Amino acid sequence: MLPSRHAAEAYRKMALFERHHPENFAMLICTNCGRKGKYDIGALVVNPHNPDPFSSLQCTGYFRCKHCNAAGGWDMPPLVGMQIIGLAFMRGSAAEWTDDRVIFGSAPLYDGYEGK
Repeated sequence: MLPSRHAAEAYRKMALFERHHPENFAMLICTNCGRKGKYDIGALVVNPHNPDPFSSLQCTGYFRCKHCNAAGGWDMPPLVGMQIIGLAFMRGSAAEWTDDRVIFGSAPLYDGYEGK
């Protein structure tokens, strides 16, 4: 983990970088310390072809736990899952999907790895 001094400096300078997606805040639970926080997750990538799409969610935003500074290991409250399902229904009924907060598909990394 980054020492607090560096994490705070990086957070302050994030506004200098160009955003490719609108802000997308979600309540997440850190599995490291068990505390909740509201984080800008960027675009949320949901793979609808996965048998359990909620087990393979990917976020394009970079964030760390506000309490313990951990970079990974996140759970979502049930309400967030319900919001994703609602967005999926809205997407299915809309002729043209324009919401950049949720992307349905896969987002493999440069080496071909896809979240499981």
